[in-house]
Amino acid sequence: MEFNEIPDKIVKRFEGKDFVFLPISRGEKREVVLKKMNMLKARGIDFPVGLDPNQAIYKLYAKESIPRNFVINQDGKVVYTTIGYDANKLEEVATQIEALLK
Repeated sequence: MEFNEIPDKIVKRFEGKDFVFLPISRGEKREVVLKKMNMLKARGIDFPVGLDPNQAIYKLYAKESIPRNFVINQDGKVVYTTIGYDANKLEEVATQIEALLK
């Protein structure tokens, strides 16, 4: 599963709900991230993205494996994590988000 599938399956699925999808770029230059985001925006998918040019966030939360996915509740507590992209993990993330939105 590629990164582009996550916006389709998560961002679109929860569009208009009290949900924020916030990927954090790992060490990429701003121009590279903007190019990717503009490609998604052309497909009607738009969301914020964080930049981590010095990999400070990466070193705190994902230093040994990427991608790391965190579901964080409205109180700021991490309630679910996964490592990597695959259809089953993505569906588990969606299930956790749905449970929090109820």
